[in-house]
Amino acid sequence: MSTATTVEGQQAAALAGLAVVILPEATLVPGLRAVGSDEGLPDLPETAVLLVKAREPRQPETDTLATVIMDTFETIRAAARREPVGQPKSS
Repeated sequence: MSTATTVEGQQAAALAGLAVVILPEATLVPGLRAVGSDEGLPDLPETAVLLVKAREPRQPETDTLATVIMDTFETIRAAARREPVGQPKSS
């Protein structure tokens, strides 16, 4: 048994047919596809991300990085809420 500690390493293992990996859909590269319960795999639980920083700004760079991280997650969340073209909207 071997492990890959980077997204790139996990992608490489899956591309080689050596693994099934759990990654955000945003990291799918050509040659990989999402699989789910319709193929016999269990649904994954929801996950949470916690970003922690000081109450008072101390380093403008870290505050800028925190803003970029939050904006990126909001973009991903907004994209995930959109229904694929041609699919009925869920209620």
